[in-house]
Amino acid sequence: MFLLCVLFLSLPCSSAQEHAFSDAIYKDLIEEIGVIKYKHNLQLDELRELRAKIRDLETSQEQFRLDLNDCIDDVKRISVNKVQENSAVQEQIATHENNIDMLVSVFHSIRKNIEGIHTALYNQKLWMHNYDSRENKDKGIRLRKLENQFKNAPKVWTGVLQVGPTPTSGNLNRGTEFVMEIIGYKKNRNILLILQSEEEGHLFLKTLSSGFSGKQTFSAGPSIIDIVGLFKVSHNAYLFDTLHCVSSVPISLVYYGEQGDTYSVWPTHSLGNDYLVPSYAGEAHLDIVGVENDTEVAVTFRDSGEVFEYNLTVAYLETLSYTGHNISGSTVSSNKRIAVFTHQFTEIPSKSRYADHIGEQCKDTSYLGTEYIITPFRGRKGYLYRVFAIEKQTAVSIFGPNGLLEEGVVVDKGNHLERIMYTQDITIVISNKPVLTTVFAKSKYEDNAGEPAMTSLTALGNMSAGQTKLSTPADNTYHKNYMTVVAREINTRGLLLVNSELAVHMNDTEITVVALEGVRYTVYSLVLSEQHYVLEHSEPNTEFYVLVYGFRLETKGEGYCFDVLR
Repeated sequence: MFLLCVLFLSLPCSSAQEHAFSDAIYKDLIEEIGVIKYKHNLQLDELRELRAKIRDLETSQEQFRLDLNDCIDDVKRISVNKVQENSAVQEQIATHENNIDMLVSVFHSIRKNIEGIHTALYNQKLWMHNYDSRENKDKGIRLRKLENQFKNAPKVWTGVLQVGPTPTSGNLNRGTEFVMEIIGYKKNRNILLILQSEEEGHLFLKTLSSGFSGKQTFSAGPSIIDIVGLFKVSHNAYLFDTLHCVSSVPISLVYYGEQGDTYSVWPTHSLGNDYLVPSYAGEAHLDIVGVENDTEVAVTFRDSGEVFEYNLTVAYLETLSYTGHNISGSTVSSNKRIAVFTHQFTEIPSKSRYADHIGEQCKDTSYLGTEYIITPFRGRKGYLYRVFAIEKQTAVSIFGPNGLLEEGVVVDKGNHLERIMYTQDITIVISNKPVLTTVFAKSKYEDNAGEPAMTSLTALGNMSAGQTKLSTPADNTYHKNYMTVVAREINTRGLLLVNSELAVHMNDTEITVVALEGVRYTVYSLVLSEQHYVLEHSEPNTEFYVLVYGFRLETKGEGYCFDVLR
């Protein structure tokens, strides 16, 4: 601008025309300077606005920093509080552990006092009972570790029972403690316990998961206990559970499920620790119940060709359950006694319609043998059987009425030989190593009688002598009941059926004589007209075993079958 003024002053002023030209230039310059000033002011305004925005952003940034610092302080404060709370919890846990140790010490002191008065209690036939401890079984006092009462409080009995001593190991079927699986209970169906006792007493019952419990008084002789009525189970309910029973005197028990087969229940003192599981294709279940603490269990679970290995530890009255489709040949072993059950919803043979629940309590492999007689189900059309190998390279031979049918069929451990019969013929199984032989009643569509059922048979080498007391699950109003007796007889004087204190010869009885390796076996097949029986042989030393079976006389026709434990 200064330069322009200088140039203007230096212009010559000799004429009016030149002055006019200069005035025009001057005016143009003045206008241009005004425009420049205006734009300059606009830029100054924009700069001021930018500076204001920068100040606002700086203010927001500072506030964000302050908020972030507050959050960091809150996180630090919460972390410190959590550490303090965890320390308090650890102190409480340590206090509870100390209390438990103190209670355990008190328990052992009480236990010594109990043992000190045991002799006096024995003389008065009063026995204190608080569950099983193997080292005290022979003394008649059964004590259970106090630690397990804390772990399984909802599942244990409380109080003191007056009970008798455990029967000797030679008496497999009688005891004072039992566990069993409720198999396939559906609404409006019965669950019965068939009890035999030499004296009156009390039975305490409790389901381990659903929490039902009850007490039943019984007299000497046979008794039928209605579990659904005792527990007051709703008719619309479904009950699948483990049932625990404790008796004040030695008894024998048979479990009967109107919708789920029947089986003899092994008392806990007769249980073993090595099992092979019989089964049939269907909705199959394997249940393992611990009857001692710290029991190490190894399970080889076979399901439709696949094999799974499990190693677990179970506590007293703890149940392990496995589910598959075809679990035949699964094995269970342990370092202490356990109870093993198998049950499934199936049709026999497969795809034959009319499925139902079947199942049983498995037998320890020590009770198996090499010779079996498979008898037909009277009133039904044939049967199906499976022979399971518990050792490798087991050779199995099959005999029928006309002699040898199959010789030396090799079956490996966990596998089985299956045959289906459409006649009423007796089958004999002989093997070079112990096997498990299980017989299945077929579905109603196959034989037009009852629904399927199953039971594992007694080996001929495990038969026993003496009197047997038994009962059918129901009278003949709605059931057709049968009994088969296989006896190793020295002479032909035969069996006597003792009922209502009257010894009578059996009527409506089919008798078949089987000669096996020079030994005579007589098979008695009976139609049962009463519900309770006492069975004995005219020769006291004659060994025999008993199979009881039947079906309902109605459209549904549920079947049952059980091997009488003696």
